Amino acid sequence: MSTPRLSGSLLRIVRALIQREPFKSIASRRLRATYGMEQLFELPAEAREFFDAEPRPIVGDSTHRWEHAGHEPPSGDGTRALQQAYKSGEADPVAIVRQLRTRVDDREVGATRHSPFVIADWTGAKEAAAASRKRWADGEPKSPLDGIPVPIKDHHRQKGLPTSCGTPYFQDYTGPAEVDSEVVGRLREAGALLVGKTHTTEWGLQPTGFNAHFPMPRNAYSRDHAAGGSSTGTATAIATGMAPVGLGSDGGGSIRIPAALNGLFGIKPTYQRLSREGDYWKQGTVSHNGPLGRSTADLVDFLSVTGATPDSNDLATQLAPEGDPTEQWRKALGRGVDGAQIGLWSWAFDVAEPEIAEPCRQAARDLEDAGAELVDVEIPWSGYHQAIGTLTIGIEAVGLLHEVFEQLGEHTGDDVRLMLTGLSTVTAGEYMLARRTRATLRRTLARTFEDVDLILAPTTNMTAPHFPAVDDGRAIFDEDAIRELCRFTFMGNITGVPTGTAPVSMVDDLPVGLQIIGDAWDEASVFAAMAQLERLGITDLPAPPGPGPAWA
Repeated sequence: MSTPRLSGSLLRIVRALIQREPFKSIASRRLRATYGMEQLFELPAEAREFFDAEPRPIVGDSTHRWEHAGHEPPSGDGTRALQQAYKSGEADPVAIVRQLRTRVDDREVGATRHSPFVIADWTGAKEAAAASRKRWADGEPKSPLDGIPVPIKDHHRQKGLPTSCGTPYFQDYTGPAEVDSEVVGRLREAGALLVGKTHTTEWGLQPTGFNAHFPMPRNAYSRDHAAGGSSTGTATAIATGMAPVGLGSDGGGSIRIPAALNGLFGIKPTYQRLSREGDYWKQGTVSHNGPLGRSTADLVDFLSVTGATPDSNDLATQLAPEGDPTEQWRKALGRGVDGAQIGLWSWAFDVAEPEIAEPCRQAARDLEDAGAELVDVEIPWSGYHQAIGTLTIGIEAVGLLHEVFEQLGEHTGDDVRLMLTGLSTVTAGEYMLARRTRATLRRTLARTFEDVDLILAPTTNMTAPHFPAVDDGRAIFDEDAIRELCRFTFMGNITGVPTGTAPVSMVDDLPVGLQIIGDAWDEASVFAAMAQLERLGITDLPAPPGPGPAWA
């Protein structure tokens, strides 16, 4: 059932009405129908296992891990190209920062219309670039990200800069950060150029890329379409060539959705692979930190710096298996897929729109031609993953942001207030039923990974939503877009398994992404499939309009 997009005065009226009965009950019934929540609550007892207080990833322990084929790893035009340019002297970090500042100051952002950055630290970036230039000249770079510009999603602390979380008020509430978040600190220590913080939707609760409080960047391929969210600015900074890789976060698809809509690669690593210390969604059970990039190699370089070792201040990162996985991730770039058992998530392909499903199926067939074995997989109860995820992230947001909303709630956008009001009608008993089905689904997925190495599905069930210029600066509630953008993404969040996206096609001149789901802690197999898609040329989409990479 289609719902008209709400914005402006109409959205304000609807938001005000649902604060009281009978409109609140009507809105609640609508929300439950949209996401199938009533059916979720009525599932039989076998769909509800005991409640898991800590939803740690469950390893399926497949016995079908395939052998390394010895391919040359694809390098793309991202971090590896920039590293080579630094080695040869064709580029240097100081010049890169200068070019980036010119682009931002001149608004040279291609089709995106507005800058990806909400705030920048040019002084700090220039100083870091000068130090990096010397290390490259001496042949002693600190890491694969030394001298690489890395935009930071504005959910993370970056020393000296405020954190807005997509709001116009939270930055004043907290003030400039005195220390970096753990991930940002690791990037800084690795020599990355932290040029600034990028736009996000308000509190990260909009997958569309709409935010009334800021001039949000548009889709890299079309200024008349949204960029997706909530890692909106990071995606558009990379897609328009301002950086090869960047930091996002993902509670229900917030890395994978904007990556897919802008023709990029992205990965939500295993739950707690990356520290969440200093991230304002640290306490939630579905939020993951991770990278977006121009190639699979960019994602590997990022994780090798930020996620290879646990964080002593975030004890949940101790869940990771012992040992440094960096070499395993790097080798995966040349592993190929010959002998891999790859499952096609039947429910997802059955409900996907044909124009989305077919290019994803074709990419799967191309992997089959490269030696993979394809099988259809049924994952019991998987059709309820979106209802579980929506309930979880919404109710956790209500609780985790309680004090902020009490003090500053009147400044919150009408779209966010509308969403949270609807979710506030969920009872404690209903929430616990959802959490128990989540436990069942986590174990069901783990059993599926006893038979296959990877699972494929579309990343989103639509291309980028249309977003006319008149909507700039307006709160927008687009129920249909929210539902279809998140249609297949919550599975990775509620189970905690690593889930990537790779660009595989264009539909009506807008990108389509393929989602690759791996077993817990097995990012390497996800990387192997993504790299094979690159090697086959499937991910070589037309470049978006604009000047291209700053280092080209």
